[in-house]
Parts: sequence; structure tokens; C-alpha cells
Amino acid sequence: MNFGLHIGQQNISMRELRRLWRWADGAGFDWVDVWDHFYEAPPVHGNGSCFEATTCTAAMARETANVRVGVLVLGVGYRHPAVLGNARAPSTT
Repeated sequence: MNFGLHIGQQNISMRELRRLWRWADGAGFDWVDVWDHFYEAPPVHGNGSCFEATTCTAAMARETANVRVGVLVLGVGYRHPAVLGNARAPSTT
């Protein structure tokens, strides 16, 4: 059985996200992911902070060594597949 940690990157600081990602990495979780929302979910007052998903994925990869990182769902309605494909990390081989 695999266990992961899904962390919504809303109304939280990047410092706190980084701390949670490192904790999950050291605690034996198999994966860590974020969501792909550009708005508060659930809506509170309409202008809360929310970090962008692909940028968070890069930050997760930098902060961790053992877990798989990703995004739970990427919104096809506002993410063109070619642009999303180019957002991946460059190959090291």
C-alpha cells in the first residue's frame, strides 16, 4: 500500500509548504502533490493566496529526494497541452 500527502497550496506560506514537503519526504510517504486551482477552494472571500501548481511541483522536487511529486489534476481548460509539456524539467541524459 502506498501513502501520499496532498497539500492544497492556498492560504499558506511557501516556507510552511517547504517544511511539510520535507517532513513528508523524511516520514516515508510515497508521493506529495498539490492542486491546480487559480482561486480559493472552497471560496472564502475571493482573494486568498494560492501558489501556481507547476511552479510548486518544481519547488517540491527541489525540497525532496525520496517522494514522487506531482499535481493531482491539471486543468485542460486553461492549460494548453503543448505549453504544459514544455513546462517539464529538461532531461539530464
